[in-house]
This record gives sequence, C-alpha cells and structure tokens, in this order.
Amino acid sequence: MDLDARLTSTALLLVLFLGYMALRRVPAEPEVRAKRCAVAALFAFVDVRSCTSRWSGGRPASGATSSTPTCRPTIHGSMAWTLLLGFVAITLAFIWMVAVRYRIEVLRDEIGEEELEVSLAERRAESGTVEAGFASAEATPTMALQPRPEPAGHPGPTAVS
Repeated sequence: MDLDARLTSTALLLVLFLGYMALRRVPAEPEVRAKRCAVAALFAFVDVRSCTSRWSGGRPASGATSSTPTCRPTIHGSMAWTLLLGFVAITLAFIWMVAVRYRIEVLRDEIGEEELEVSLAERRAESGTVEAGFASAEATPTMALQPRPEPAGHPGPTAVS
C-alpha cells in the first residue's frame, strides 16, 4: 500500500474538482458550459476509476463486513437494521439536496439570462441616444469643429505638468 501515491491522486482529484467548480462559474452559454463541465467530470472520473482499480488492495483485515460472498450478514440484526435505516436516511437527504441544488442552478441561469437581456437593452438604448447626438453634430458642421469643454478639475491644454 503506497500512501504517497494515494495522497497524490487524492490531491489531483481535489484539483480536478476545484477546476470543475470553476468551470461552472465561467460565463458562457448554458450548453457550452455544460459541455466543458462534462469533459472536466470525465477527467475526474478517469482519475477516480484508475485510483480504485490500482489501489483496491486496501481491504479491511478483519472479517467484520456487512455480508459475505454468500450474502449472509455477519453483523447482528439490530446493527444491520440501523445500517439500513442510516443508508436510507442519507440517500433521501442526498436526493433532496440534489433537487434543491438543481432548482437553484436553474433559477441562477434564468436570472443570468434576464440580467443579460436587461443590460443589452440598456446598452442599445444608450447607443441610440449617442447615435442621435452624432447625427445632429454631423448635420451642423460648425458644432462638430468646436472644442469640447474640459471636465471640472482638469488643468486644460495650456498647463504643463
């Protein structure tokens, strides 16, 4: 059992997970972001699969397992029921958390798309007023040749720094 190799592969898995989480936050179209995240998840899966197949020799030394190859439990009945109850409770809690997280991500995507549409509409409105200003300046060439007023606090073109 090579502890350093296991720690290294665990560190690699942590980096892959953090990269996946970072890819989830990169602004992009939902389809493009989903494809990028799927590729990152595949790399993480390959890492997990290679680690479990390479270091599967770390089995418990004692015979204390929940079942034997003949599917007969080797633990006491009350412990088996407690194990089953805990497994069911954790599974239901996990399913509930995944459902809530999915709803949050769907709402976040919708809000992000709405914010994008609102800011695009604002930019289009701003560009429409600016274009109208340029059109009026072109219509009167004398106004276009006049210098712009300097902002407040600006020393002007005559001051040398």
